[in-house]
Amino acid sequence: MPTTMLELSVYAVFLVWLLKYGFSRIYHGLTQKDRIHFFTFRTLYLLMPIILLLVACIISVYISLDKRIALGVFKAWFVDPLILFFLILKLIKTKKQILMIIWSLLLSASVLSIYGIIEKVFGFGLPASGRVNSVFIPANYLSLYIGPIICLAIGMLVLKYDKKIKTSCVSYLIPLLLLVICIIALFLTRSYGGWFGVGVGLGFIFF
Repeated sequence: MPTTMLELSVYAVFLVWLLKYGFSRIYHGLTQKDRIHFFTFRTLYLLMPIILLLVACIISVYISLDKRIALGVFKAWFVDPLILFFLILKLIKTKKQILMIIWSLLLSASVLSIYGIIEKVFGFGLPASGRVNSVFIPANYLSLYIGPIICLAIGMLVLKYDKKIKTSCVSYLIPLLLLVICIIALFLTRSYGGWFGVGVGLGFIFF
């Protein structure tokens, strides 16, 4: 089954976490607090849709005509994100850490967006349709990447970080500038699905 460097990085982090924390818990046994936490409504509320989704994926792989492609999609689009989601829940504890994640994503999205805007200005590397695609083929992949990050960054700015975290004019204007760059790039992709997704995300944030 093919894999990528990104996936191997996620697996490595998960394995280190499992060796460091998971096996020690298994060896020492779950405490009463652990058992209560696992069976709380909130945990089950999160677990049930995940379990149902995984069952649907397994059935889809089973009935697929091309098992290799089906397993690849199952791994890359469902298993890997779930592992990352689990690691974030376990390792990210503070609002400052969450902001650092959003900052990192925004910076990476900005680099791709700047490259795409340069493409458009100088007319190189563009597909026949003229849609900005940055390093991706097709252009929809760029919108798939920067769209959710735009929503996260706007949410961060709307909430004005957090009252306990010191902010300044510079720390507010820099993400705003990067956000504008990403929005321009999203517009130039002409990805209607990306536009619609960001619109729904913003509606959720402001609601």
